[in-house]
Amino acid sequence: MIEAALQWQIEEYQLGNGPFSGYIKIIHTKHTQIANTFRSNGVFVKGYTPPNVYLFASGESEGKMTHNGMNVLDDELVVLADTDQLDFILSSSIDDVIIAVDKDFFHNVFEKHFDKPFEYDTQTKRIQLKENAGKFFRSKLKQMLVDLMIQNVKLQNDPDFHAKVEHTIMQILFDSLDFSKPRKNALESEINAEKIRKHIEKNYKNDICINELCSSKKLSQRTLRSSFKNLF
Repeated sequence: MIEAALQWQIEEYQLGNGPFSGYIKIIHTKHTQIANTFRSNGVFVKGYTPPNVYLFASGESEGKMTHNGMNVLDDELVVLADTDQLDFILSSSIDDVIIAVDKDFFHNVFEKHFDKPFEYDTQTKRIQLKENAGKFFRSKLKQMLVDLMIQNVKLQNDPDFHAKVEHTIMQILFDSLDFSKPRKNALESEINAEKIRKHIEKNYKNDICINELCSSKKLSQRTLRSSFKNLF
């Protein structure tokens, strides 16, 4: 997992001006990495997930959190794998937790626990959490991180340290998942904003006229602006 951790390619850009503060707490085990980060202001996060790793992310914010142009709701996890783009936009302060897991290890423990192979919606890159489980999931992981950091030296001398920690992390994750709930339908604003976003990505080297853009996508300027405002 240390090897995977060294392959993170992440850049962050503050949205707006003014003072900025934050922190990151992180622990590595043989097959997992858990982290808790806080940012006092909105940021744009870009980069890629390391290969052969699943990334599970959940955040709590006063504003909006989007990934790939879709709102991240409190009752869902973002799931990334195999160099997926991070591409998060956090509109205001954010307190998030992340679990990164070796893919082979995860598939093995998942099948043992649920007696079925791991599957998720690779289009929306989301998994639903149980009702009101978002806060539980984040608080349990954050408390676990604090406990591990306080007892770090003592625990590292435990020959079963990695197995015990990884079992607890997976149990917290598995206890929070709800595979019976499909993701909520995308909001109209998400669909509209994604149309424009893709158009811009394809044509960013050219002059982009808002009137022509709206005409080609059959959207009014008012709808375009409200869609982006609602999402970002």
